[in-house]
Amino acid sequence: MEDKKQKKLKEFTSFKSFEENIPTDKFIASGFLLSLIVLIIISILTFNQIEDYEENSKLFSHSQNVIARMEKIKAEVREAKLIFLDAMINKKKDFNTLFNNQYHIIKTDLDSLKKIVSDNTEQKNNVRLLDSIIFARFKELKSIQEEYDITKNPLLFNKLLIGSTETAITVDNYFLNAINIEKNLAAERKLISDSKSNTSKVAIIITSILGFIIIGFAIYISRKLLLAKDFANKELEKSYNELDKKVIQRTKELSEINDSLKKEINYRKIIEQDLIRSEARLKTLFDSELIGTIVSNFEGLIEETNSAFLKMTGYNKYDLPIKWIDMILKDELEEDIKKGELLKKNGFIEPYEKTLICKNGTLITVLIGTALLKEESEKFISFALDVSRKKQIEQELIKINSKLSMALKAGNAAEWDWDIVYNKLNWSEGMYELFDFNGNETINFDKWINLIFDKDKEKIKYEFEVAIDSNSDINSEFRIVTNENKIKWISLNGKISINDLNLPVRMVGICIDITERKVAENYLKLQNSISKILAESETIDEAMNQILENLCGTLDWDSGLFWFKNRNNDDLVLNYIFGKEKLIPNKELLNSLNVKNGEYISGEVMTNKNFYWANKFKYNFENTGLNIYYKNFATSFGIPVILKNKIIGIIECSNTSFIPYDKKREDLLISIGRQIGNFIEKKESEKLLIETNEMLEQKVEERTKNLIDEIQTRIEKEQEVKALYTELKETQNELIHNEKLAALGRFSSGIAHEIRNPLANISSLAQLLNKSKIDDKSKQHLEYILINIDIANKIIKDLLLFASPDNVNLKMGNINDILTDVKESVSARCKEKNINLIFNLEENLPEFELNEQKLYSAILNFVTNSIDAIDENSGEGKIEVSSSLTNKNNLKVIISDTGSGISPENLDKIFEPFFTTKDEGTGLGMGLAYSAIKAHRGKIEISSVVGEGTTIEIIFKLN
Repeated sequence: MEDKKQKKLKEFTSFKSFEENIPTDKFIASGFLLSLIVLIIISILTFNQIEDYEENSKLFSHSQNVIARMEKIKAEVREAKLIFLDAMINKKKDFNTLFNNQYHIIKTDLDSLKKIVSDNTEQKNNVRLLDSIIFARFKELKSIQEEYDITKNPLLFNKLLIGSTETAITVDNYFLNAINIEKNLAAERKLISDSKSNTSKVAIIITSILGFIIIGFAIYISRKLLLAKDFANKELEKSYNELDKKVIQRTKELSEINDSLKKEINYRKIIEQDLIRSEARLKTLFDSELIGTIVSNFEGLIEETNSAFLKMTGYNKYDLPIKWIDMILKDELEEDIKKGELLKKNGFIEPYEKTLICKNGTLITVLIGTALLKEESEKFISFALDVSRKKQIEQELIKINSKLSMALKAGNAAEWDWDIVYNKLNWSEGMYELFDFNGNETINFDKWINLIFDKDKEKIKYEFEVAIDSNSDINSEFRIVTNENKIKWISLNGKISINDLNLPVRMVGICIDITERKVAENYLKLQNSISKILAESETIDEAMNQILENLCGTLDWDSGLFWFKNRNNDDLVLNYIFGKEKLIPNKELLNSLNVKNGEYISGEVMTNKNFYWANKFKYNFENTGLNIYYKNFATSFGIPVILKNKIIGIIECSNTSFIPYDKKREDLLISIGRQIGNFIEKKESEKLLIETNEMLEQKVEERTKNLIDEIQTRIEKEQEVKALYTELKETQNELIHNEKLAALGRFSSGIAHEIRNPLANISSLAQLLNKSKIDDKSKQHLEYILINIDIANKIIKDLLLFASPDNVNLKMGNINDILTDVKESVSARCKEKNINLIFNLEENLPEFELNEQKLYSAILNFVTNSIDAIDENSGEGKIEVSSSLTNKNNLKVIISDTGSGISPENLDKIFEPFFTTKDEGTGLGMGLAYSAIKAHRGKIEISSVVGEGTTIEIIFKLN
């Protein structure tokens, strides 16, 4: 083992001495470089030889191609002669076609041959000569075929044929000569190509041998180098191992030093970046045309400032240095001295508003902030922003907002502004009053939503979501529960604003307190609907089910019960139930229950013999079914149903929401209780009458035949009674409707005058503000107010028409004149909607007492509704108006259309106030028309089929 090591050391030493005399790296590099140069030269020569060889090979192939084409053309010429002989001997009719085709083939090949021999002038001339001889040959053969007949003169034909054969031989000779020339050229090119090929082979062999020698020498030297390096690496490995320990130790020391340096560098970089940013900001501020930048000293001199501050104060750069004392009000001098001391103490002063005196003596208000300069402790820098214009605008806006608030307050309206991005609501003073809130409380959208009545909450949330998603305005009516637990009806109008990205960022609008109107509407609607149910119901069962449903539906209560008093023991028995199943878990159990005096809501009503109202009704009774029932509700009330000053039943309603007590509601419900009592009394009387009639009929059957005449008389009287009853019922319905209109008239007359005056004030103030100099946004708010005032005035106008007295001014007139005026008014609109308008008016109709304006408005309303009912996309519609005399006492007007028709459930409601199926309108038009017809002692009958149309018959009594 030791010998091998000594041997390797000896070899390494000998190689090292050789390397010292002749440096291996230089020797190998020089040898390789020289060999590479020789290889490159030989490779270039070889490449040139190969290129010459390839070029000569291409020329040889070209010559072979030319020879082949000439042989082909030669064969085609001979084939043409054979075609000629065959045609002459066999007298073929298609000779010309065959001959021309053959000539065309030869001509094409000759043209191709001309192109490929264009590099050889001699061959080019030979081909051109061949072309002319072949053309002459073809022409000669064709003329022989056309002029001579072989059967008539064979000797002459043979003579001509021999002559043509000589021409053919000449052609062959030319072909042979051209082919020989090309063959000689090909042989010459082949010889040159072979010579070049041999030279290239020799060069490649020499290059290969030389490359092999160089590679072998390189392998030998490389092996020596590898052995030497292997030994050196092993010797160095020991040194590396010893150095590793020292390096690791030193690296650890350097790493600690490096970490501390990194922290120092990072800290300096942060400081440097902050300094760069500060300098950039300072430069930006100094160059700003909006913000004034001032550098001053504590002696009160402004040493340096930018153009913005000079422009702001009216000074120029030649006035520098400027004394601060010349620009400060005397009253503020003491305060500024204190601020100077504060600046020295804290190093800065927070921005504050300050009044400065300009060079020309005028005063400006600026927002100014100050900080010490770190580099120069005796100097400080200030930044000033002119807010004079802003202050002036703020004062003007305060005045405008004050006037606007007065106008809104006069109409029970208040402003709100919702920042959608930051979910912040800005309320006017009126909004806080409307919701019974302290003006210092902060309100956001979620807190406001919680004030909405539970049953309206989801609807309002959905409407706001739709408005935000579609960037549309919102108009809605809903209930709120104020901070003092009052329920109010609110009309909300909001307009949305979007940013440059078409995203909603803001919504502004107004809220109007419409509680009185909505309560009056609901109470009137309830009174009318109860009256209608009682008038139209045949039985108590039919009426009570509808009354409970209507009472709960109109007042928005969740459940209703009707208890009848047991005639045997004064207990209350449950007869009718209305409400959702989840609120009434076990109807069968409830139906089987009896309630005694003093128990639950109904028992309290029986005991007190009066209306009863309870919020969170407290009970301590053992009736399990009713205990479960009352747990679901927050508010309940009971109405006594009185018949002949005695309670015969109790109507009880409950609500899951807290509802405050209202005296008007109590009066209405007590009135309804009495109305139901009267209805029950009437129905019991009718029942008694029916029973009596049945008894009489039995007795009549038992009577003898001699009383037939008397019985017949009684039957006739009964029929008269029924007729009178029917007429009485119609009169009752008429009276109910008239009572509705009268009640609405009284209500409308009172409320319309009360609302119109505030609206007039709001309109005047809004118009006055609109003419003043205000910003576009405020103008937009004012225009929105004016539009809503116009809408309110229209509703008031319609309400006042209801309030007008029934006794209209009448004078003699002709109904056809009114119908003709209606035709002229609607013709243009009918033509626009492609409606066929037909008027069939009977001539010479008698005049009668009428009011032209009211009848014109009524009939125009009917015809306009017919136009609206016809869909302009459904093809041509038709409206027909006719007048006729039915007898001497009656005059009839019929209005029929082919429109969409009226559904049966709506047919009985169309004359009710505020009922409408249109998207627009107040629902008062048909009611006004009905009143006008009735004022003329007229009668209206309406028949309608959904999808087919509607017919209105109006009958006027002439006497």
